[in-house]
Amino acid sequence: MKKIEETQRNQSDTLLQWVKSQQQVFNNCKCEKTEVILPDPLPITATSEQKYDHAYQVASSFFYAMDYEQSARQFEAIANDQNSPYKDIALYLIFRSLFRDIVYKDASPKALIETYERLKPIIEQSTYKDDINGSYNHIKFKDTPIKFANEITDKLSNELTEPLLHELRYLALTQHHFLEGNEKLNNEFWEWRRLLKSKNSYKEALEHWKKAKGILWLIVILEKLPHDSKDVPEFIKAAEAIPETSPAYLTICYQLAKLHLLRNDKDSATKIIDKVLKLPLNLSTKNRFLDLKASFAKGFSEFLEDILQEPVDEDKDEYDQNHFSTFLSVPLSSKN
Repeated sequence: MKKIEETQRNQSDTLLQWVKSQQQVFNNCKCEKTEVILPDPLPITATSEQKYDHAYQVASSFFYAMDYEQSARQFEAIANDQNSPYKDIALYLIFRSLFRDIVYKDASPKALIETYERLKPIIEQSTYKDDINGSYNHIKFKDTPIKFANEITDKLSNELTEPLLHELRYLALTQHHFLEGNEKLNNEFWEWRRLLKSKNSYKEALEHWKKAKGILWLIVILEKLPHDSKDVPEFIKAAEAIPETSPAYLTICYQLAKLHLLRNDKDSATKIIDKVLKLPLNLSTKNRFLDLKASFAKGFSEFLEDILQEPVDEDKDEYDQNHFSTFLSVPLSSKN
């Protein structure tokens, strides 16, 4: 009984100490303060768990006191501690600190950009990867907008990867007014986008394909290719060679299935769609393929089976999942 009472008392003392320290952390939010208020030092007998909590509270104190350079350093020390339960959230708070230092204190973007490059390997493993990348992209674009946009589009002309597409999505969603028609931007990617949105652009797209047979131009080709063209076999073969690991795989499958339907090859279209529907898809993508399959249903019962779709939650960002979205990767079709 005495051991139980002692354990409970120690746990109670630990909780009271944590609450007291947390109050000291939040005191840094007061406008009238003149210096950083730090939690009281821990006793020599403090446990590892108490030390982890205390380190996080100290870093948070500097953050709330708007000493963002110091909070970034403190959070980075936590992020590098493999045993700390706060290492992942601390990684995110490094960049939140540096971002605020730029926005609220007019600091140079240099520290955030250099820190991002240095910590990139662990950022890729973080659950906060998208949030960190969002902060980085915003600052990188603000610092050197033309250079940043051109770097992304240059790489996209040669490779199609998830990180690049996330960066492109950021540009498309937040900076499109600046980017549209800007003569200082490299032309190839924006030319691709123009042709994808244009009617009767197959011949132009074909010229680009002959110069560089990249996946981006294949997407435009399949979208604009006349179904009775002599070139159809060549591009069906090219499309079938795209692996499931490609960010454009679902887009290619959708366009290829449509092309088969236009050629009245329902068996080939069905084979493609059924294969795709076995993959882990977000609801929006799944519904698009079910819609396509329902368009050539053989009977009413088959039509009902394909047309009954699960509604997409409008409050949930379905487009951030898997490897497909309208402009996270590329649109399923410019006509939809």
